[in-house]
Amino acid sequence: MTVTPLSKITKANATPTSNNEPEPKPNHNNDTYNFFDGIMDQENANLFQFGLIVVGAAAITKVFFIAIFYAFYALAFPIAILFAMQSCPPNDTFDTKKELKRVLRGVHLPEEHPNKPKKDWFSRTISRAQASIGTELATTFGYEVSFTNIFGVFSFATVHVSVVNTTFYWIGVHSKWRYLTQREGSVKEGRQSISGTYQHSNE
Repeated sequence: MTVTPLSKITKANATPTSNNEPEPKPNHNNDTYNFFDGIMDQENANLFQFGLIVVGAAAITKVFFIAIFYAFYALAFPIAILFAMQSCPPNDTFDTKKELKRVLRGVHLPEEHPNKPKKDWFSRTISRAQASIGTELATTFGYEVSFTNIFGVFSFATVHVSVVNTTFYWIGVHSKWRYLTQREGSVKEGRQSISGTYQHSNE
């Protein structure tokens, strides 16, 4: 009996390989894609961080300016009140006839108003004369003046001219009396001012 060597059996059973079959090549494309994906992920992360920084800086800036505004307001408001109290004109500085003349002259009217006197000398002289005569005639039979002081900050002056049944209103603030408006009729009966009411009559 002949024994076949194991090496010969292995070589006989081995599958022959073709010399024309190409060898597998390493896939460099996957490595390239992974490299660029990593770069894009890093850029997105950087952009996201930058966006968070911008939003946070904007929010902090907004809060900072709001705090400055309220701080300025908290300091400026009391100062403005104190200034207004110091500059509130006394009642005795209100010249009734002078203020009525200014109203009749149309000093308070805007420039485009048709009743606004022209700025030439003749028109201004005629306007002054008419206002003076009108004021004297309107106050001949007496007029009522009342003052209302609001916490010492500003005052209201009310003048009721009986002959024309018209009430005129002024506000006194910052050392000046400024005309507000007028309406027909008198002040409601029984309404008294804080600072006092008096009536002037030429009778």
